[in-house]
Amino acid sequence: MLRISTAAAIGAGAATVQAAAPAGAEPVRPTALVRSLAVSSPRSSPSGRGAVMLSMDDGYLAMDTVRRMLDDRGQRGTFFITPGLLNGPSKIDASHISAMTENGHEVGAHSQTHPNFTKITQSQRIAELETPKVYLQSITGLPVGSFAYPYGIDGRNSTTDLELYLRYERVFDTAQYNQTALQGRYSRAQTLIRRTCVDGSNHNQCLSMIREAAVRPVIASLFFHNIDTPINPSMTQLTEMLDLAQTLGVELCTASEAFSSHRMIANAGFESSSVDAYPWRWFKSGTGGLSITTEDPPPGLPGTRSLHLHTSDRSYSQVAQAIEVEPGTTYVLSFRARAVSGPAWGTNCAYGSVTALDYAQAPISGSQVRSGPIMATNTSWDKYRAEFTPSAACTRVLVGLTIDGPWGGGRVAFDHVWFGPSSMADLG
Repeated sequence: MLRISTAAAIGAGAATVQAAAPAGAEPVRPTALVRSLAVSSPRSSPSGRGAVMLSMDDGYLAMDTVRRMLDDRGQRGTFFITPGLLNGPSKIDASHISAMTENGHEVGAHSQTHPNFTKITQSQRIAELETPKVYLQSITGLPVGSFAYPYGIDGRNSTTDLELYLRYERVFDTAQYNQTALQGRYSRAQTLIRRTCVDGSNHNQCLSMIREAAVRPVIASLFFHNIDTPINPSMTQLTEMLDLAQTLGVELCTASEAFSSHRMIANAGFESSSVDAYPWRWFKSGTGGLSITTEDPPPGLPGTRSLHLHTSDRSYSQVAQAIEVEPGTTYVLSFRARAVSGPAWGTNCAYGSVTALDYAQAPISGSQVRSGPIMATNTSWDKYRAEFTPSAACTRVLVGLTIDGPWGGGRVAFDHVWFGPSSMADLG
């Protein structure tokens, strides 16, 4: 069995990788071991042209008109739908939603009833996040991975962002009326993706954004709600925008095509399998164990499973994932954890960690940082975190969750793991 550590698991300053193997077996080399780990990496960064991410919110019948306009030009868009607003006068219905995905467009969620998320209870917010996803997926047969906030920056805060993480792959703002929302086409998606509102008065600004996408690798993010109504484009303006993009050869793409997931950690909630934590790699000694356990998550957070790592006397169990990073950028690792069973143990027995890897993908001595310790008395779900800034020599790190050597053994549950630049958020 593989072990990325000294006796204290991925220990502070650890520079070696050990293998618990039969006598005479060839030792596992650090480079080979780390390369075997799952890697989450940013999108590639070639030079080239950009694209436009055009989206509509709510559920007005104009969505079907725009869908047909895009179809006629071979272009794609995204429709953020509020199911509670459908089926009335001048509103779309299930047949319109089906036509969207059948013609290559994306359907995203825009809540169930369009509330301000900062003015409703946690249970109401969860229903507003989960109900539209189930409804829209039942119509299209496709996963719904994109969400747009009602009321934009006035309708969200750090608590609502935390509740959205792991429920959706990418999240959009809706209130950037005066800003030019241009993002690098091949950069990592932000926790909250800005959009420029096409409000009728900023037509020249929107045209200039499309022209910018023709000469630079940027995504011009635009949204509106209706046509020929206040704070929305006219049909003439929208036609000019779509024709300009077609003339310049600028691709109109969907939200999921334009922006990758904001998650740098794969299987961050341990929901992908009931038997293992893949693509996390598992390392153990002796009777160290791993299980995916069905249990209630921390309040307000999604999922029905958590990762349990457990050991007997002086053995260890750990999972790890290698992730590409940018030197000089400060990152945050955070997660929820609780002690499930075991007698008292020391402060070096259960924790999360980040370890720098060198150009050959070997751990850099003295580079590791750890979260605060998870103690045997911490039986309720608590949040743990650590900050890490890669040096100029580091472009990849190893993120680990560990229980190591508690006397008498022990079991710790982990869930809702976040790793990302500190400038984005802390959603663990």
